[in-house]
Amino acid sequence: MILAKDLENRRIDIAPLCTDSAEQVSVDLSVGSMYKKAGDSDWRNITDKVVISPNSCLLICTEQTIKMPNNAFAFLSSKGSLGAKGILVANTKVDPLFEGKLHIPVFNVGNKKVSLSAKDKFCSLTFLTTEHPIIGDSTRNAVNIEPSDTSIIKDFFSNHTPHVITGVVSILASLLAVLLTYLLTKA
Repeated sequence: MILAKDLENRRIDIAPLCTDSAEQVSVDLSVGSMYKKAGDSDWRNITDKVVISPNSCLLICTEQTIKMPNNAFAFLSSKGSLGAKGILVANTKVDPLFEGKLHIPVFNVGNKKVSLSAKDKFCSLTFLTTEHPIIGDSTRNAVNIEPSDTSIIKDFFSNHTPHVITGVVSILASLLAVLLTYLLTKA
């Protein structure tokens, strides 16, 4: 296991590092500036806070950028303080040679809404070394994401386009039928 104080010596780069943590065997990660709902394709900006409803999942981008060497990896875990509120993160790993921000699935398994603000600590990384370095120099990069300034109207139409088209066609067909009936009864 790699202690938090030894990260720099092991060529593990985390920026910005949460320096106000008392953790010695792990490193806290904080909420970044973007999130998206599970299943959606559009990332959204976190301007103030993000609310996680009960029984829902959000993908939250970390504030920190991680750069791993070829001889270390990390395990991601939930923060106990958030677990008590029903907030859990998907336990996953960060591979050797990974570089970028992490996109963390965050679940609310509780029965109350929970808010997270940008820079709130919400998960931790524990680092381990590999027995042998990973061969090669290709880095594993995080997916490049761009925030989306979606509106309620755009969200509605992106989720309900077939229903809207069907409704519009039905209304137009009804109006055409009324017009034809009127014209035929006048003649």
